[in-house]
Amino acid sequence: MNKILKSSLVALGATLVLSGCSLPNLFGTPASADINGDGSISQGEQVMAAYTQTLAGSGPSSAAAAMAAAGGISGAGVGSLTPIASVGALNAFKNATIKVAADNSSMDITIDGKTFNIANGNFNTTRQINGQTYAVNPFYGNATQWGSVTGTGDLAGTTVGQYSSIASFFKNATYSLNTTITTAHPAISIDIDSHDGFIFLATGLETPNDQLPNQVVAYSGLQYTLSGVDQHEDVFATTIDFGSGTMAGSAGTGVHSSAITGSVNGNRFAGTLTAIGARGINGEVFGAFYGPNAEEIVGTTSGTVGTEAAAGYIIGNKN
Repeated sequence: MNKILKSSLVALGATLVLSGCSLPNLFGTPASADINGDGSISQGEQVMAAYTQTLAGSGPSSAAAAMAAAGGISGAGVGSLTPIASVGALNAFKNATIKVAADNSSMDITIDGKTFNIANGNFNTTRQINGQTYAVNPFYGNATQWGSVTGTGDLAGTTVGQYSSIASFFKNATYSLNTTITTAHPAISIDIDSHDGFIFLATGLETPNDQLPNQVVAYSGLQYTLSGVDQHEDVFATTIDFGSGTMAGSAGTGVHSSAITGSVNGNRFAGTLTAIGARGINGEVFGAFYGPNAEEIVGTTSGTVGTEAAAGYIIGNKN
């Protein structure tokens, strides 16, 4: 068990997710939302179709700039079954909007009809994912000193590449932080004991369909999975054949390994995770390609690890 991660803000806690659920074509969801072409629109596919894409080249020059724009940026995420606010929402997969102040002093996240504002914890750092530098920014507001910090309150964090990002948000979390940044642990360790709801949200500048590659492209990066009281950070690798619209790869290693198979439709993908190791995840992954030429990839995952509900994400870039 990796109970404390040296990365972006992630958490322990009960997770209720819904995986593999296909929905009727509600709310006028277009047929193009059927990313994998199986004739039905799953919950993840419906959520992917429900937000307005921000395309690379359309205005903001980077994911960070898009998050600082007047209206912020919307995306697709995965979270707890219980709505974070009183407004009902899709169960595991859901939409949200994130806005970060231009000076990075605070973050607003709007989810389930309610906006939460969290101040920056002032321990911003970076990490390497597949050889590329990503900014790691914590938002927890009520701790401003070095060393071990404990607290209760809303908690969030972002891991931001050039064109894409993953944001984590936990409502009313009880947590402890170790904010000592060293060469061996170049980010922020966190252990969350409880929370009232969470989301992992993928956002960024998505690749225009007419600028997608038409050949085979390999991606690698980070995989994170939260299951019950266990959290695990590992690696993932996938090969995308943009010509045939297929994807294949792996998430995790050893006992945590899973196979990835899926389909690509335009700048989005839908895949299946099949556990190989005893602690691999079985479930779904939905995501998109980011940057002018699909330089980066981010997706959110939902399913089970053993008998436990699980949720998480993948984030990476071209090899």
